[in-house]
Amino acid sequence: MDRRSILLWIALILLMAGCSRATGTRSYPTYLFTHAEIVLFSYANGTSLEVTSASGKEVWRGELGAGQHQVLRPGTGVYHIVGTRPYATLVGDPTGGSVMGYYALDQYGRGTSTLFYTYQSEGRPGLLGFGEGPRNFVIFAYQVGTAVTLSETDSGRLIWQGTLDAGQAHFEPELKHVFLTVEASQPVSALSYSDQGYYVPAETGSFIGCEFYTWAGNAGDWVHDLNVTAYADNTAVTVRNTETKEVLWQGTLDAGQVETVSNVNNLQLSVETSRDVVVSVSPTTSYAGDYYHMLFAQDETGAGIGQRFYYPALQGARLEIFAYEDDAEIEVRDGADSIVYQSTLNKGESAVFDSAQTLYTLISSRPIAALMDWGDQAGADFAPPYYAAPTATLPVIIIPSWLPIIGIGTPVAAVGLWLLYSVLRAFITRHEGVSAGERLNLMLNLKRAPGALHPW
Repeated sequence: MDRRSILLWIALILLMAGCSRATGTRSYPTYLFTHAEIVLFSYANGTSLEVTSASGKEVWRGELGAGQHQVLRPGTGVYHIVGTRPYATLVGDPTGGSVMGYYALDQYGRGTSTLFYTYQSEGRPGLLGFGEGPRNFVIFAYQVGTAVTLSETDSGRLIWQGTLDAGQAHFEPELKHVFLTVEASQPVSALSYSDQGYYVPAETGSFIGCEFYTWAGNAGDWVHDLNVTAYADNTAVTVRNTETKEVLWQGTLDAGQVETVSNVNNLQLSVETSRDVVVSVSPTTSYAGDYYHMLFAQDETGAGIGQRFYYPALQGARLEIFAYEDDAEIEVRDGADSIVYQSTLNKGESAVFDSAQTLYTLISSRPIAALMDWGDQAGADFAPPYYAAPTATLPVIIIPSWLPIIGIGTPVAAVGLWLLYSVLRAFITRHEGVSAGERLNLMLNLKRAPGALHPW
């Protein structure tokens, strides 16, 4: 290899090195709302994440390894997150608040999985350790012979290891203020409980389905409500006490109807249906309002991001709606079929209004999410990731603007590098008698050298 070729290769290698700040070739975007915190959970090494406010101001940027987490406290608002690999986000005030409940989501927004990173909140604090409110971390199995390991994420300390069969659950009532890792041989779900206010995943991992297992505690001795919402007519529903097999309610629901089974405190519960429903343990008919909690609504796809929602709401809560794509034509009707909100939102925009105690129907021409937040405290939920929703567009490619070939991947970049080398070598050979300064001028201005038929 001659001196000229060596210099060309050195220049191209340095040019490649200048792209080292590129964060990846695929991005995983989402929007979410929080009233206080955003907890980021990474599921893969080298996960670069960027969090910005609705106005575009950077909140945090960094890289996390597998199992690592980052707690942010940006305050109330809608935020945009982009990652180079899938991740999970917990919002509300899980680390700073007390009474709340939520099921974990994995990096793809599934409520059942073989791996979860999550957090168990404190629960109602007592005095010097006495009089603390009840809390529980509960793992539910859906298949026979499911081996499960529960450990502290930060220390790696083993908390419990065992085997569960379908419909069985394991309870850890003493955990608080701790990040947790759940590993299983078959998909399980994981509930962090210190109060009601959560949707329940179906055995498929979606939040809509025909088979559900859950548990209702007794935080504050407040009445806990189990709610079943149908998305199709003639849906047969059976609600049972899982341990005694007692039928608590049995009947048929049509699309848009909700059945609430009240006072299910301290019960393990199962819901079986003939057609798809969504299930929540959250305050509805037992309360007119004044109940702190936060949860994302579930739509007809069970992803929490979609175009049709039935949503039983409490009086005086914040109902926040935000769009993931441009030109989302949104209509919200109350239980009397009156239009209470109608507008068009673009990507990243949101709308908010105070809710009534009613069953809302939300219809949108583009994917949206809806969240109910009563009191802006004492509530948390995992946010559904837009990139995993059935209606989501494909993840975009991150490409450095000044060298497009680098972001496409190693094989294509190698071919591009060879082509670039060949073109530069041909240029130098053609202009053998031209000075280096003139060559640079020709390259930048595309001027012809004397006697040349084209710039190259």
